[in-house]
Amino acid sequence: MDYDAKVLFNQFAVDWYQHYRNRGNKENTNMTREFGMRWLNEYFGKIPLQSITPKLYQAMLDDLFKEGKSRSSLTIIHTTGRSIFEHATSHHLINKNPAAAARIPRKKVTVEDLENTTVEELFPERHELAEFLEKADAYSNYVYTVLI
Repeated sequence: MDYDAKVLFNQFAVDWYQHYRNRGNKENTNMTREFGMRWLNEYFGKIPLQSITPKLYQAMLDDLFKEGKSRSSLTIIHTTGRSIFEHATSHHLINKNPAAAARIPRKKVTVEDLENTTVEELFPERHELAEFLEKADAYSNYVYTVLI
């Protein structure tokens, strides 16, 4: 696809996703990238690709963090964003990937959080541990490799 200088993020993201799907990824991986792309389109969909700055990209991650998005979701969104902008860089639509230096915010643990957490909450119950060990036994060769 030929792009003009004012291609919108959502237009480019659709093309990126088609290329991404053609890599032979597992379907679950494709669905994960589609999830990330949907969130990125919420923020950047109608913005020209060249107008998305590192500051704007970081603000998006910060906003999603403040809204309570999980770290896992933020990681998916950020990974997708980096890939889309890297693709745009390789097509010479932008000079620099605005997601390259962005960081996912972390929740600061306060003394109050620590005081309100009981030791029991940090460890699995006996039945949870038994269930985990039972399932881990089915993959014993992998578990032993990871633990050693």
